[in-house]
Amino acid sequence: MVDAAEMSHTTEAEALEQLIDRRLAARFAALESRISELIRGQDEARGTNAPGMAMIVCSGDVDKLLAAFTLAVSAAAAGLKVNMFFAFWAVLALRRRTVFKGKNLLQRIMTGLLPSGPKALSTSQMNCLGAGPRLLGLAMRRRGVPCLQDLMGTAAELKVRMVVCETSMELMGFTRTEMIDGLEYGGATSFLDSALEARLTLFI
Repeated sequence: MVDAAEMSHTTEAEALEQLIDRRLAARFAALESRISELIRGQDEARGTNAPGMAMIVCSGDVDKLLAAFTLAVSAAAAGLKVNMFFAFWAVLALRRRTVFKGKNLLQRIMTGLLPSGPKALSTSQMNCLGAGPRLLGLAMRRRGVPCLQDLMGTAAELKVRMVVCETSMELMGFTRTEMIDGLEYGGATSFLDSALEARLTLFI
């Protein structure tokens, strides 16, 4: 037979065990709640301040612009905020037409000599008097690789921010009416602001 002392000791042990279980359960619940709050905070941060990529594009060569837009589209598709700053010869890829009206002599000369749009640009290697871009385009079509125009359209659809250097436009005698739609205009500080916030910065 179990005496009263043993029964009392067993009851106390069970009560202590239940008390410990309740306290552990409460601590686990508090810990799970805290973890959930941290996860929600990270998700909100990703949604409102997602990691970004800032890119300054100065080259007007087709192959280098292909690389720039391929990286931009890939990053944007992965959920990154992408900022592209176009300066000097890269501005040529964003022209949609040539305008001479309202320009002085030097600006007209620059406007006439410089190419307009991605189809008029050359390659950095093996340009072959203008045949290089055509050969490159043919090889890309055969392999199903998107051309520069397609990549630019995809970048616009993915909300890639494209800022054009106004100083470069002024030097080349370009006006905003000559440029494609959906662009922003600014100076070097536009790039610096995005570069300071970006996780990755590139120069092409």
